[in-house]
Amino acid sequence: IFHNCSGKHAGWLAACAVSNLDPSTYVDPHHPLQVASIETVLEYSGADPRPVGVDGCGAPTLRGTIRTLATAFAKLTVDTEAQPVAAAMTAYGALVADNQRPDGRLAITWGGPVKVGAEGSIAMARNGVAIAAKSESGRSDMAVAGALHAAQIIRVLSDSMATVLGHEISPPVFGGGKKVGRTIVVGES
Repeated sequence: IFHNCSGKHAGWLAACAVSNLDPSTYVDPHHPLQVASIETVLEYSGADPRPVGVDGCGAPTLRGTIRTLATAFAKLTVDTEAQPVAAAMTAYGALVADNQRPDGRLAITWGGPVKVGAEGSIAMARNGVAIAAKSESGRSDMAVAGALHAAQIIRVLSDSMATVLGHEISPPVFGGGKKVGRTIVVGES
């Protein structure tokens, strides 16, 4: 129950239960629940998320780009039908990640949905404005730092949030078990 994929599996199984769908094949890409997931991602992102892959826990994983991820997250915060999802992700940010990882600390501070994904990707949104980032190294802490840098550039990160998220904006660098420096994200401003 503490695996990072447990929530999506629990949600899928709950959806099967309330919709009278067969729970024994819920991770099959052709299961009605997965077909509905693909249709929802298409609707929210504006792009076809197929072909479907398989993630580390055997569940279907949908493809996309940083742009389509940001599009979907922006819509998540303004679409009336999605409001309960956005509200739950915002209210319980530490349950989407935890409050120890950089993405979890961002989630409990940001005031909107935040979620990291595989190989160092992240999306965050608030009031129809979304930021998505992908770390070339695959490290989620670097994706968080990049997303926060973008938030500063477009002026949607308040000074008080920047203070609270200082370690996420500029992650420490360790060598020999000791802090030896910090990461500074560079880019256009």
